[in-house]
Amino acid sequence: MLSALFRAQEPSLAPFPPVLFDEIRMAQTLLIIPSFPAPLFQSNDSKRVTTETKPSMSIRRDPLDLLKKEHEEGQKHLERLGSAADSIKINGFSVEAFEEIVDAVRWMNTDVRRHTDWEEKHLFPLIERHTSELPEQMRNDHRELRSSFTQLLDIVREIEEGKMRGSSIHEIVQISYVIVELMRSHIQKENDHLFPLAQKMLTIKEYDELMHQVVASRS
Repeated sequence: MLSALFRAQEPSLAPFPPVLFDEIRMAQTLLIIPSFPAPLFQSNDSKRVTTETKPSMSIRRDPLDLLKKEHEEGQKHLERLGSAADSIKINGFSVEAFEEIVDAVRWMNTDVRRHTDWEEKHLFPLIERHTSELPEQMRNDHRELRSSFTQLLDIVREIEEGKMRGSSIHEIVQISYVIVELMRSHIQKENDHLFPLAQKMLTIKEYDELMHQVVASRS
């Protein structure tokens, strides 16, 4: 409509300067072509989970935050295990301290086992699509923890069955210290290195897969 008006008036007007023609063409373009905002997120499975994509994560909890929360709970159990070992080392064997160690064994045999098995089944394979070095270190930590846990479990069973040996008290204290040190070191490595690596390397599709697996395993 605007262009027709200009054409109707052209015979009675002096030629437009080139700059004015440019302005007219721009006005015609603005009238004909609507302007749409660019999409916030492009559909691209290979896109990394960077700071640009993190707003979409606020809708749902970050799966790695759930694992960190379990690490926080684990630190509390480790604190009690270490305190029980200190008590036995300083004051000698007591039922109260032994019960704290038994509680730690139950926790390791349930929550810790579930946590480490889940990481090896779901988290590590996703990271290993991009790099294998750090996941393999974490697997080695898990193997050491399982070995130490088995030793502690055997000693606890011996004591519960009334088969305490002369070295039992020393062994239960030392293996408790080993487990506390191993697990604290492992938690720090995952929080400070493994999880940031996952956030950096996993694609949006892989991150969504991780979220689905976390929810499914804890529902």
